[in-house]
Formats: sequence, C-alpha cells, structure tokens
Amino acid sequence: MTPTEQPFQPRPAHAILALGFFFAWYFLMVDGLWGYAQYVAIKKKILPSSIFVLILGIAILGFRRPKDASYDRRIMPIVYSWLCWMWVVVLFSTADPFASPFRILFGFYVNYWYFFLAALAINSSFRVREDFFLKLFYLGAIPIVCLGVAQGIKQDNFAIGTWISQEAAAFNLGFFGQRRSNSAFAHADDFGFFCGIVLSISLALWLDKRHIWLRLALTGLMGLAALGLYFTLTRAAYLMAACAMLGTLMIYRAKGKPSTALSWLPAGFGALAMMIYFAAPLVRLLSTSSSILSSSSLGERLYGNQYYFSELIRHGWYTLLTGLGWYVNGHYRATFAIDNQYIALVLSVGLVGLGLWFALTILLWKRLLAKALETRGPLLIGLAGACSPWLAQSMFNVTNTIAYVSIVALLVYQREPTKTTN
Repeated sequence: MTPTEQPFQPRPAHAILALGFFFAWYFLMVDGLWGYAQYVAIKKKILPSSIFVLILGIAILGFRRPKDASYDRRIMPIVYSWLCWMWVVVLFSTADPFASPFRILFGFYVNYWYFFLAALAINSSFRVREDFFLKLFYLGAIPIVCLGVAQGIKQDNFAIGTWISQEAAAFNLGFFGQRRSNSAFAHADDFGFFCGIVLSISLALWLDKRHIWLRLALTGLMGLAALGLYFTLTRAAYLMAACAMLGTLMIYRAKGKPSTALSWLPAGFGALAMMIYFAAPLVRLLSTSSSILSSSSLGERLYGNQYYFSELIRHGWYTLLTGLGWYVNGHYRATFAIDNQYIALVLSVGLVGLGLWFALTILLWKRLLAKALETRGPLLIGLAGACSPWLAQSMFNVTNTIAYVSIVALLVYQREPTKTTN
C-alpha cells in the first residue's frame, strides 16, 4: 500500500452497493441483455440501461467517502469541465431542428456515460472486493461466451441475438455468406471486444495461479473465448484481443516495476492501428473481394470520414471546436455508420471535447496501470491488458472499453490477509 492509499474498511451496505454496481457495469457492457430480459419478462423495453445507471448513481452518491487519495486528483476537474462543455455544445447546436437540447444532453449521457460513472466511482464510499468481482464476472461471462460459440457453430443467432440486433438496427451480422456471432450484444464487434476482456483476465489468472485444475479450466475457457472471437469475423476485435493479451503478458512480466515502455504501450498499439487504417489501397492489392482481408470496409470508412468533415465545415469553422452535438450514429444526416471514435467525438463535441476525452482516458489508463503494478492482482493486470489497446480500437470503432475496465480499477480492492497471533 502506497503512502497515499487509505486503508479500506467495508461496511454491511457495501456488498449490496457492489452488487448493484456490478449489474450496472455488466448490463452496460453486455448491451443487449438488459433490453432482452425486459422483453422476455413483459414483452416490452421500458427502462434503458443508461437510466438504470443514472438511478444507481444517485443512490450511491449518498454513500460519500470523506476523503480518498487513492485516485488521480486530476480526474474530477476533467469530469466537471466535461459537464460544463456539454452545455456549451448545446448552445452552439440550437439552430439544428433535429438536435433539441434534451436530445443532445441525453445523447451525450448515453454515449459518454463513463464520465458519469467515473464521478460515481470516485465520490462513493464503497469498493468491490477483487475475488467477489471475479466470481460475478465469470458467472456472467461463461454463458455469454458459450452463447456466441453456439451461434457460430450453428450459424444461427437464435431468438436472443436476432431480437437484440433488430432492436439496435444492426446491419452487419452477415459477412460474405456467413453469420457473425453477436451473443447478447447489439453488434458482433462488441462481443469480440468482450471476448478480448475475458481472454486477458483469464491469461492473467493463468499466469498467477499454479493449481493444475484451475489452469486447465482457464485454458478451456480461453479456448472458448478465442472460438467466440473468431466467429465474430471482425478484424478490429482480433486486433484488440491480440494487443490485450500481449499487454497483459508485458504487465505481468514487469513484476511490479513502473516502466516508461508500459506507459506508452497504448500509443504503440494506436500507431499500429493507424498504419492499418490508412493501408487500404495496399490491402486491396493483396486481397480479393471475398476474403476477410477485403479492404472494402476500410474504403467506406475513409469515404465516410470525408463526408463528416465536409458536414463540419459546411456549418462553420467554429464547429471544429464545438462539434455539431449529433447523437453518434443517430442524426438524420448520419448516412454513414461512424466507426471511428475520434471522428465521432469531433462530430459530436468538437476538438475541445476530444481533448477532454484524451485527458480523462489517459489518466484512467495511468491509474489502472499503476494500481495493477502496485497490487499485482490478476484482475487488475488483466483489466490493464484489456484497456491497453483502447487507442487502437478507437480507429475502427466507437468503443467504451476503456470505461468498462478502468472504472472497475477505481473500486477494486484486495482483501487484507488475516493475521494470526500465538
């Protein structure tokens, strides 16, 4: 424990709060399960998961922590700056008849909920015990992975996957005559990213534990997750999983020693993704139109980026700073799917918002890495590995993986060993 880390004394209410937080985190990550559960129970979706998180946040903020120096104190000023910037964007976007103030604010909440979840995690007076979180995680992860594998083997998304994809208006569940597995996610790539998180956490546990039966079980689970990942037929998910496992291995081998190379690991992955992103013409020469190496989707992304930048310029130069306030992939002029986090942020909240996003996500990454190296807990090492490709993922998808894993790191603590006296 570092000199700034305060000893944590759990209270009875913490178990209930931790359970509530896990389900909020889980249903936001497995983004189709919450709506499908309501559909099965009452035949309609009446409570979005984002509203569930908002309600939980209001409840948890009543359990405020008097003082805690175990997180980076620069995080909250950035969160407050973000909340203020939302209103600035609203003021500049009022001329758009589609983008009403309520629509813009709710769109920001849905797309950038991790700003709110970060505030919730920092200002609440509860934490989640590492072993407790791991048990809940695997109880939820194993059936989700198995469902995706079954979809791939049977080439059938079943009722759950079909309903969820239709509810989200997903259009990419097919790939050259094959079905993409989406498990209980709206999109196949989200399921692929989830498999990457399962792989990185399982690898960290495999490296940390020496029990033969546990290692065999983890090997089997990693095999299932790798199979589920393959059935997504999504190259961005393959890249994320490979980088996540490499990051996990590097962090584990660091043996708790801080390293400049590890701090810059996301930037290295991001540079690799950028090279791939702009290599579409070369890829086209090396592949056929019916191959998984096909560059057609890369070409469509580049064309879509040109379209959105022309939309920004058409509304005036200042929109490069403020954005247009568009609900990502939800505006009537968003005729191309936005599959790039950076483009989505500039279009939505401008270069200023993009800068705030960079500042917050980098601080969350540094905190997660430092805590993983400090505690050597397998969960935190695996989460740090899963987090490390977020800049690379952002080149190909609008993703919140950084939030899924780093917010947990703000709350997880390891149970102190029981001391015995003679």
